[in-house]
Amino acid sequence: AHYTNAINGAPSIEVVQNILNQANAQNTANKEANEQAALLQKTKNEALDELAKLTELTPSEIEGFTSAIGSVNDIQTIMSTLESARAQNEANKNAAAQEKELEEAKNEAIKQLDGLNLKDDERQAFVDQINVAKSQDDIKTIVSDAKAVSDNNDQATSEQQLSDVKADAKIKIGSMNLTNEEKTAFTSQIDGAKTINDVKSIVEEAQKVSDVNDAAEKELTEAKQNAIKQLDLLNLKDSEKQSFVKQINNAVSKDEIDTIILDAKVTSDKNDQTASEQQLVDAKNDAKSKISAMNLKDEIKATFISQVDAAKSISEVKGIVEDAQKVSDVNDASEKELSDAKTKAINDIKRLNLTNDEMTRFINQVNEAQTVEKIKSIASNAKIQSDANDAEQTLQSAKDKAIAYLKTLNLTKDELNAYTLAVQNATSIKEIDTIKTNATNHSDKNNGVQELKSAKETAIKQIQALDLNNTQYFIDQVNQATSIQEVNTIVGNAKQAEKDQKEQAEAEKLAKAKQDALNELEGFNLKNQKEHFTNLINNAKSSDEITRILADAKKVSDKNNEPKKQGSITFNIYNQNLTNIDLITLSFDEGTYSVTLADLGYGHGEYMSGDLTGEVVAGQNKSTTIKIKLPSVGDSQKELQRAMDIFVDMLNDYRAEKGVNPLQINPYLTNGTIIRAKEIEEVFDHQRPDGTSYTSVIKEVQGEQNIGFSALGENIAMASVGRLSAEDVAAKFLDMWQKSEGHNKNMLNSMYEYVGFAIYVDRKGAAYAVTIFGGKQSTWS
Repeated sequence: AHYTNAINGAPSIEVVQNILNQANAQNTANKEANEQAALLQKTKNEALDELAKLTELTPSEIEGFTSAIGSVNDIQTIMSTLESARAQNEANKNAAAQEKELEEAKNEAIKQLDGLNLKDDERQAFVDQINVAKSQDDIKTIVSDAKAVSDNNDQATSEQQLSDVKADAKIKIGSMNLTNEEKTAFTSQIDGAKTINDVKSIVEEAQKVSDVNDAAEKELTEAKQNAIKQLDLLNLKDSEKQSFVKQINNAVSKDEIDTIILDAKVTSDKNDQTASEQQLVDAKNDAKSKISAMNLKDEIKATFISQVDAAKSISEVKGIVEDAQKVSDVNDASEKELSDAKTKAINDIKRLNLTNDEMTRFINQVNEAQTVEKIKSIASNAKIQSDANDAEQTLQSAKDKAIAYLKTLNLTKDELNAYTLAVQNATSIKEIDTIKTNATNHSDKNNGVQELKSAKETAIKQIQALDLNNTQYFIDQVNQATSIQEVNTIVGNAKQAEKDQKEQAEAEKLAKAKQDALNELEGFNLKNQKEHFTNLINNAKSSDEITRILADAKKVSDKNNEPKKQGSITFNIYNQNLTNIDLITLSFDEGTYSVTLADLGYGHGEYMSGDLTGEVVAGQNKSTTIKIKLPSVGDSQKELQRAMDIFVDMLNDYRAEKGVNPLQINPYLTNGTIIRAKEIEEVFDHQRPDGTSYTSVIKEVQGEQNIGFSALGENIAMASVGRLSAEDVAAKFLDMWQKSEGHNKNMLNSMYEYVGFAIYVDRKGAAYAVTIFGGKQSTWS
């Protein structure tokens, strides 16, 4: 306005030209100032963007650097401040790494303590020292001190354990069957033992000697017992026998016992030789008397007496008497067994169901029996006769009960007489049961004829009361029925038919009402609610419900037909870093508006501030600011997955711009990149941590499949992206590889048909990205 007024008041062309020159100079100066201000603001924005990517800075440091950049007015100071921020970020990163290494060293040291021989208070003391340690060297010194204490504890424990084992071993040896000399020798060996295993070996050896001694003692005892029995067969005086018994008891070996027995036999032989003839005669007479009193058959007695008469010595006579006694004992046992068997058999027979004559006959047979086997056979025959008697009585009882049962049935006199005669002539209970079943069925049939007639009359009345189109059809079925159950089923079918008939009529009526409503709906102005009301009508269960739906639809239609006045709202979208990320203008009907972040295309974000609801004035535009927090790949797995999906879309858009075929996502390549993204955190190279090429990962993820690609290529990259959104991360990696000739060549190579892409983000926000490209895919056996 100033220059315009001056020109309007200029008195000459020359003055006008001067004014124009001044205006042009001022315009140039203003333009330069504006450009300088724009460059300054751009530099500030770029510095703040980079500042947001320095993830190792603390919130207070970020706030300080942000304030410093915002307050300066020259680019050099901004760059200097940014450089200071970078240096501080690197220092924080190194400090965090050192702190992490120290923490890992502490955890590892505490694990080592668990493997040492330390008391609880000793271990806790060392844990406390480790927790306050300031360096890894301090930790190593503490662990070394702990190992020294553990070694001392090991030595003390080992010595005490050896002492305890020795004491226990001496007790065990003291209780073993060893001589005093043997016990002394083994105890001395234990005192000189150096290890627990040595002590155990000595105890085992002592036990073997003890076992041998136990066996020898047992064998010697048995030999003594047998020897004393042999003395009873010899011709010895009481004093001589007692002397030999004493010698045997004092003997310490079998050989010594054998010698004693030989001496006893010599003495016996001498006694036999010196005995008078009268003594031998007396011994024979005594032997014959004993044999005569034994339980022997006459011929057996005669044989033993003949042997006594021929005997040449008293010892021989004694031996014959002992042999005869053995036979007598066997005969006694046999007679007792036979007697016991007879007693048991007679008692068993008395408990059976036998007549007096039958019982007497079987008992007499038992008394006359001469063997146990014969007695068992007689008892078995008695049992068979008893069972037969039981069966006859049981059959008669069953007949009596059956005849009584027949009298309770609905039978004519002739029918009753016929079934009664059949029962009387029956020869088994099974036959009687069959007769009862047949009579019962006959009775049921007699009962059922009248019941069936009555049931049919009732059923026909019920069917006639129903609202059916084919009543006579069901009545005919009832008349032809042969059982009450069949009649009941027919009535049930008739009732179901009536229900089906009503439901069919109602369904047809409802279907017509729906179609009429849908036809009417076509004339309504429902806009995007037409499908909603159509679904409501199709799902309606009654005509009344359809009427209500049509009424609601008409209200909506009438409202939509009213003329609408509209205004607009412009939404300025800022992220949590106060960066303007979008500008969106939407039109609304006059009145109250309401939107969601999803309506604005930011459903993945988190609302922070701003007006998502408000008033719209017709014909006016209102501007409002919305601040949202966008998730970053560093704290959202979902956002990280979005970043990977977006990258592949960006990559294919980039290839399309360059006229290159799009890439298909391949599961084998994708699984391979997931592994590789974690591996390059450890070794940032196309060679894997195990020294093999990156291509080996494809074989690893195939399992038993044999999949191959005509060509493979890999791009890898690392960047700090902890606070960036999915879009920013995808764009960052695409930009990094576009600026690298080799990586860009891979992205635009037309021989590749497949792709896999993955990002791995560590806890510090560093992202490791891997793309593997694949040519034609093939499968082989």
